[in-house]
Amino acid sequence: YLTLAFPRIPGLSALRAFRALKMIAILPGLKTIIGAIFKSARLLMEVLLLMMFVLLIIALFGLQIFKGDITYETLWLDRVVGLA
Repeated sequence: YLTLAFPRIPGLSALRAFRALKMIAILPGLKTIIGAIFKSARLLMEVLLLMMFVLLIIALFGLQIFKGDITYETLWLDRVVGLA
């Protein structure tokens, strides 16, 4: 019983995922679905970018409102439980 030993190449197993791309060419309905997903992904990225910008503005506004007001408002476990 003799086998050939080939070195394992890490990136080579990742190429196996491209086998599924052949199915897109075979099934026309799947091609339509994949195309719609890619078109909507671009639009969703724009919405995500807008949401992150709005969140940044809200975070900066919150920092200006509460700057330094809640510095010493933390509860330590030893004070709550009485371990001190």
